Amino acid sequence: MITVKSPAKLNLILKITGKRPDGYHSIETIMQEIALSDTLEINSNQEGKLNLILEGIKIPGTIQDNLVYKAAQLFFTKTKITLENNGINLKLKKMIPCGSGMGGGSSNAVATLLGLNHYFNMPLTKDQLIELAGSLGSDTVFFLIGGRCHCSGRGEVVNRLENNETTSVLLFVPNFSISTAQVFKNFTLTKQADPKTNPYYLNDLESAAFKVSPELFKIKNTLKELTLLDWSLTGSGSTYFCMLPSQDKFKSIAEIVNKNLSGQLILTSFQYKGCHV
Repeated sequence: MITVKSPAKLNLILKITGKRPDGYHSIETIMQEIALSDTLEINSNQEGKLNLILEGIKIPGTIQDNLVYKAAQLFFTKTKITLENNGINLKLKKMIPCGSGMGGGSSNAVATLLGLNHYFNMPLTKDQLIELAGSLGSDTVFFLIGGRCHCSGRGEVVNRLENNETTSVLLFVPNFSISTAQVFKNFTLTKQADPKTNPYYLNDLESAAFKVSPELFKIKNTLKELTLLDWSLTGSGSTYFCMLPSQDKFKSIAEIVNKNLSGQLILTSFQYKGCHV
């Protein structure tokens, strides 16, 4: 059996720079890997089939819609490995909330490609893995590299940044998800704030996310009032995050936030491993 860790990410900065001919938006973003992770277990079966078992947080959609299943199909197509004599069970233990802006689905897809590549003795090169990952989503390539990266294009052009901060991070995940497609549909490209004035707390999609979910605006203001900390939206939402000066403050912050807001408060930290076996 092979076990693969599939971490979440935060967008420390997210700028939308234009609309591309292919319909996607051009972005400039600093992505940061965090310790919050899903786990993917890969094992054989005698049925000659591809099976996906889901545990933990419920994932919407069918098994066939899941990016783990799609990534596995893509792997077998690319490598021409047949399932007839190589049946595979994939068990995903889900801890990263869906529709939260933390890239859980993309990370799971990369974990699947990486794990199957290890399981079958490395039939794909790193460049081939990057190509396959890029075909499955805009932020997938990041999870092959991990750590802190500057990402551009539609998110697939990834450059690692030298950094080893082990900053503690507080996440607030509301009891609802937000559709990325709907956020981009409500986004209007205008001149945005200069990231130099507020280097960790800039997200051009935030105003569009407020249009999709006005409740999100109330949540941000409440978090700031309750904690006196700066909170930023990651991705298209719905998760807010802030840097925590000291873990000693977590208990008191958790008590006051949990009394006033419905959602999940998670203490995590930066890490620099990417998806890994």
